[in-house]
Amino acid sequence: MELLTNLETYINAQKNVGTQFILIGILLMIVAAWSHFSDTSSLTSGLKTGSFICSLFILIGGFGYRYTENTLLKNQTELFEKNQTEFKQVEMERMVKVKKDYPIYQIVFGSFIVLSLLLIWFVKKHYWHGVAFAIILLMLCVMIVEAFSQRSINQYYESLIN
Repeated sequence: MELLTNLETYINAQKNVGTQFILIGILLMIVAAWSHFSDTSSLTSGLKTGSFICSLFILIGGFGYRYTENTLLKNQTELFEKNQTEFKQVEMERMVKVKKDYPIYQIVFGSFIVLSLLLIWFVKKHYWHGVAFAIILLMLCVMIVEAFSQRSINQYYESLIN
């Protein structure tokens, strides 16, 4: 029963990540609205466009993440009730993959930041600078949220090993 409790704790932490993604999306939507009503420079126009598009992506991701975690909890709870040994094996395999993929995601997010910085450096169009600023803001927020999420990943993985 402790395994199921640990799974529920892990899933709640991951659903919290989805909620934080939704909050980031709302923040970016506010930035887009502020940019819309502020001056009409090409920088704010790019910031508006970038923030709006990034907010849509992260909002969809946040709601999707929460839905996926709810489905995972339901399916894994049913598996736990049927066969605890199989549950532990499936969860171990899944968590090994999660732990292996985590650094890859962080590298991808960091790469988007670097590419956005290169865009700012080499492209001399203020519109694209605004878009790049929105991407940097999104990726920094996602990296921070995911960094806090790693703790719950490690704790759940350790509980499966013991």
